[in-house]
Amino acid sequence: MSQINESDVMGVSPNIVYTGFFDIDDSLIRHAEEVRKQCEANTCGYYGANWMCPPAVGDVCTCGKTITSFRRMCLFKTEFVLDDWTDIESIMGSMKSHQDVVRSVKGLFGEGHGIVMGLSAGACMNCTMCSCMEGSPCRFPDMAVPSIEAYGVDLFGFCSENGIRYGCDDGRLTYFGMILYDRS
Repeated sequence: MSQINESDVMGVSPNIVYTGFFDIDDSLIRHAEEVRKQCEANTCGYYGANWMCPPAVGDVCTCGKTITSFRRMCLFKTEFVLDDWTDIESIMGSMKSHQDVVRSVKGLFGEGHGIVMGLSAGACMNCTMCSCMEGSPCRFPDMAVPSIEAYGVDLFGFCSENGIRYGCDDGRLTYFGMILYDRS
């Protein structure tokens, strides 16, 4: 198994501005119920409307067990320049671009790392309209990117505890992605 390092991940896209590797333990999901409640409030509009969001991804306990079934995580952050914060098309376009980066980084881990799982900020944007809305199975399950929040990960807390800058400013929109690997 080849060792993936920071420069490998950073080389995937010029939009990647941070990469770190961490051990996974229960602290990553210790606030899972609170994080999931944010999803259930449906502030993003994707609750029940996307296969990679709740309730379709499963209950928070099952999602937590999935997360902790891996031993290692590659966390990375992408950054996009945004001229107009009211331009929803640009915001959604940057999220789709970010999720393309998540799929590419996941591909780095594909060979020799066994089962890997990629997660991203927000709902999966692979399809223009998720087949969940039609009651049909996911059209591209190998391309689908589950939501970090849907899996109960307290990303804000994790970033705070590890000195990782979280948030947007200076006309830059940031997203996080995670690749889980080294399954127990």
